[in-house]
Amino acid sequence: MEVRVFGDDIIVPIDCAEVVVDVLTALGLRVNPNKTFLTGRFKESCGVDAYDGHDVTSVSILKRPVRTSPGSLVSSVDVHHNLCSAGFVATAAYIRKVAARTVSNQIPFVKHGSGLFGWSDLFGTEDTHTQVRYNRDLMRAEVRCLRPKVSEQRSTAVESAGLLQFFTEAAKEVTTSTSSIGWLRQRPKAGLGLGWVPLG
Repeated sequence: MEVRVFGDDIIVPIDCAEVVVDVLTALGLRVNPNKTFLTGRFKESCGVDAYDGHDVTSVSILKRPVRTSPGSLVSSVDVHHNLCSAGFVATAAYIRKVAARTVSNQIPFVKHGSGLFGWSDLFGTEDTHTQVRYNRDLMRAEVRCLRPKVSEQRSTAVESAGLLQFFTEAAKEVTTSTSSIGWLRQRPKAGLGLGWVPLG
């Protein structure tokens, strides 16, 4: 019997599904009947819609790209990739065209499946609008483009509070050249800014 669990999604064989629902309910957990598929050929889990074992997930465009909303640009890149993977190449190109006008073609083209932030498609298109350099210190090719950034303002921890924070937090792992000792003055702000990233 194969069972899969990811977060609050549980996938079990159909012949024991009702028993699992009964046990979860008896333990005081609430099972959403609108997202539980015990009969029929349609199933949904972790954002994937399936009918009779075939992926039929639709691609949703939730918002148009706006420069002042970094999340909308990152979302546009994700929607573009989903459309390309689903074979809607012309629609993906349109999304890219609208977003490129918004950010002046500063989002790079990256290798499909590289995990880097940027446009990719099934045809290996290369961008000619971005600067490329070779970083001798890190021995890698890099491209200058828009990338997601998070800015934050920290107040310095002093005296015993700073010492306590150092030994309980900072000593675990050093990941930046700036000190993480202190506390945030306000919530970090997400944005997009030009920077050098590895070329996919």
